[in-house]
Amino acid sequence: MAHSDNALREPSPPSEREVVITRTFEAPAARIFEMWTKPEHVARWWGPKGYTTTIDTMDARPGGEFRLVMHGPDGTRQPVKGVYKEVNPPRRLVYTEDWDLGDRPSVASVVTIAFDERDGRTTATIHVLYETVEDRAILIDMGVREGWHSCLDRLVEELAVEES
Repeated sequence: MAHSDNALREPSPPSEREVVITRTFEAPAARIFEMWTKPEHVARWWGPKGYTTTIDTMDARPGGEFRLVMHGPDGTRQPVKGVYKEVNPPRRLVYTEDWDLGDRPSVASVVTIAFDERDGRTTATIHVLYETVEDRAILIDMGVREGWHSCLDRLVEELAVEES
């Protein structure tokens, strides 16, 4: 069954520029990695509950780019773009993120995701390193932690739909 532990773990980040989130899924690492790197999957779970996501481009290879837009239920748009730095299926994914925040300066980070499979279960450890402490604070204030948790809930739902 493709679900995940309800208990999300947020280990203490090593610095004030980081956010670390860990979640375990009842699915093999290859499946979770695919859900993270194929546009047809990402479009169905990326973004908090109530959001839709359009993918402009997603080329999951080292040096490849992605551009997507999250559309909020209130009509807000949150564009994000980035470049894949490392694509090592099904164990590790590293990419940059550059969030267009409209009237604010953009916020950049590097996201590293480690996928650790044991007995058919995969633990994804998401490590986000922001360029500055201030960038991290802006995203924390905007609800980045809650957003990640909501996205991961949607990923679990998508895994369940695909399994049935």
